[in-house]
Amino acid sequence: MLKKSLIAVALLAIVLPAFAADPTVLDQKFHKPWPGKIVKTYNWQDVQTINVVMDVGYWIEIKYTGDIKIAQDATLGDPFFSYSGCINNVQVKSNFAATIKGSVATTQAAKDLGVTEAEWAATINGASSYDVLNGLGTVNICVTGKKVAIDKLPQADNYRIAVLTISVIPTEYKNGSTTTF
Repeated sequence: MLKKSLIAVALLAIVLPAFAADPTVLDQKFHKPWPGKIVKTYNWQDVQTINVVMDVGYWIEIKYTGDIKIAQDATLGDPFFSYSGCINNVQVKSNFAATIKGSVATTQAAKDLGVTEAEWAATINGASSYDVLNGLGTVNICVTGKKVAIDKLPQADNYRIAVLTISVIPTEYKNGSTTTF
């Protein structure tokens, strides 16, 4: 009988705590880290650096708004066939010391109408070329045209009679010779 009583007491000792257990206590016990528990973490370690390089080319930006509108200019000669106009405050930015210049040519549409003898010229800040030092500058670009056969052109607003082309060269090479490849 003593043996059976000991087995019953042992079973009760095992089973009763399972029935009497508070689930929140079990939750805290099994799902939260133990107080004072040491956790090892691993951090990234730098072991090597490699240079990233590129060949940086020449870069230039010329910002302007609108077209150059020309009007009669009697100071150039015959007021009926002499014209000039400017576009002011043109922003020039570059990553090198640059020299810029302009050249003007009659459009093909105007040539087809007989405007073939026009003499065009461009100036930048009053000179044939301009040095943009320190990679930043504000310029005024002007165009003049002599012997412009206006009598051969159609009556139209904003008729494109000529095109200005801006050319650039690094300032250190502006006095060099031209090589053709």
